[in-house]
Formats: sequence, C-alpha cells, structure tokens
Amino acid sequence: MKKTSEITYEWNLRDEILEIAHRWPQTIFSFLLGCLLGWGFTFFLPTSYRAESELFIAYNSDALYRNPDDYKNWQLGELEVLLFSQDMLQKTLDRLKPQDSFWASIGAIDLADMLHVYWRNAGKWRLVAESPRPELAAQLSQTWQAVILEETSTAIAHGNAANQKSLQLRALADAYAEASSRATLLTQVNNELLAWSDDLANKNPGLPLDPQDRWRLQSLVALTIQRDENGSKILEQTPPPNATLEEYTSWINLTLNYFAEEHQLIQKQLPELDSQFAALYSDWQTEINASRGLSAFLLVESSPEPSPPAQPIRYASWTALVGGLIGLLAWGLVQTARLTKWKK
Repeated sequence: MKKTSEITYEWNLRDEILEIAHRWPQTIFSFLLGCLLGWGFTFFLPTSYRAESELFIAYNSDALYRNPDDYKNWQLGELEVLLFSQDMLQKTLDRLKPQDSFWASIGAIDLADMLHVYWRNAGKWRLVAESPRPELAAQLSQTWQAVILEETSTAIAHGNAANQKSLQLRALADAYAEASSRATLLTQVNNELLAWSDDLANKNPGLPLDPQDRWRLQSLVALTIQRDENGSKILEQTPPPNATLEEYTSWINLTLNYFAEEHQLIQKQLPELDSQFAALYSDWQTEINASRGLSAFLLVESSPEPSPPAQPIRYASWTALVGGLIGLLAWGLVQTARLTKWKK
C-alpha cells in the first residue's frame, strides 16, 4: 500500500502584505491609469464657459477714522454684498433679455449661481460669469460690470452727499449746543447781576464801590458780554474806578437789558436750529439709504485692460484625481478578491 502525502498551505496576512508591497509598480500603474481615464472623461462631460471682466477698486486712506483698516474692510464687504443684491441682479437680467432669448427663462436667483467675484483687497476685482455658451458668458460678465459701474457711481455720489450733510449736521449741533450753553450762562450772570443790583440798592448811592467788588463786577460783565456793537458800547460805558454806587447801578441795569435782549434772541434761535436739524437729518437719512452703504472714500472704475474671451471650463485636475483614486480602489478590490480566493 502506498502512502500519500498531503501538502497544506497556510495563509499568512503578513506574507500577503509583503507580497502586495513588492507589487508597487502595479499600484502606481493603477493610479496613473485611473488619472488618465478621469482626465479623458472630462472631454465627454457637458462643457461650460467662463468669461471675466475686471473692476478697479480704490479706497481713500486719508479718511480720518479711529480704525481706518476696519472701515476699509467694511466698505469692501458692503460693496461685495451690493454686487449680489436682488435689484442689481434684476437690472442685469433686464438688460440681458433683449440680447438673447436664453435669459427669458432665467431668474435672479439662477443668475446669482452663475456669477462669482474674486478679490483680496482694494485693487483688481475679477467678475466671473459662467454659462453653457461662450457668447452668453461674455454677455453676462460685461452686462454685470456695466450695471455695477452705474449703480456704484450713483451710490457713491449719494454717499458723498450724505458725508456733506453729516458735516452740516455737526455744525448745526455745535451751534445749538453753543446757543444753549450761552442761554444758560446769560441766565446765571443775569441772576448774579440782579443780586448785585439789589445789594447796591441797600447802600448809600453816593459811596464809591469797593475796589475788589469793582474788579469782580467788571470781570464778570467783560467775560460774558459779546464783542458786538452794543456790547462794545456797554464796555465803553464802564464806570471809572472812582464812580459811585449809583453809576454802577445804572451800568448794571444797562447790562441787564442787553443780556435780556440777547437771551430773547437765543430763545427764538433754538427752535429754528432744532427745525433745521430735523429737516437736514431727514435728508441725510435719505442720502444714506440711497448710498447703499458706500461712502465717498470708495472708488469703483472699470479696468483699462480688455476682457479676455470666454474659456471652456474643464475640471481636469479633479476628475484626474478622482479617476486615480478609483483606479487604486479597483486594484485593491482585485487584490482582496485574489486573497479571499486563495484562502479558500
């Protein structure tokens, strides 16, 4: 009787991994083949086209703000928001519809998905439009640029008007505060002069005024009275050092009349200033709303360089990478199937 010998093969994960590692040329070949197939697949995909227009954005850094960089960044952010605003897109769409029937089926939301803007700071901004046809992409890019230039020019003009009215509001506010402060001062000095007059009435009118009191009285009037024609006359009529109390009483009464007339004029002036401020503030609010958040410190112009022709969009790098990963995955599945079969 013959004895038969059986050979048993044991599967070892470590040995299999080492064997696969020695097949690295196959791994690289699978990845490169997948990349090539992925790159070639892009030529069978529907092609979109991209057209670009450029804007030149400048910012006046001489504007006096506590944080000029923050203000500049805020202005650039406001400009970007304005580019994609509903009315900006709708005006662009209204101008596109007569150019091609394609735009009749497009809404403002759809238009926003076709537009992109690329920027880092002030300077050159790229307006990018994507469309299924090259002429449509060029129409969209150029029309969008034209609408932006018109709308931003109008908005910045309103921003300049708002800035001017802001300065006028500040001047009115300062005038109101000055007049109000003047009225308060006149009331205080008037009360003090009345107290002086009452005190002098209880004394002998033929006596001279104490030198110290005379200095205080004259300095009080001199520091309060306006340097106008009537005020100059009162200062010229200041009693001499040897004047009697009666002369000083007459001079105080003359000064009180002057202060009363000025106080009356100020009381008429304050409501007028308040009314002017309210009307100007309303105009300022109108200009602010029309400025769309843009100020006179911003400049938006078209680039002097001509726009390049529309180019086809092919995502070759991405499709090549995805193809390479799929190639690696396919090679891995083949190796896994081989190992499973061998184990069985």
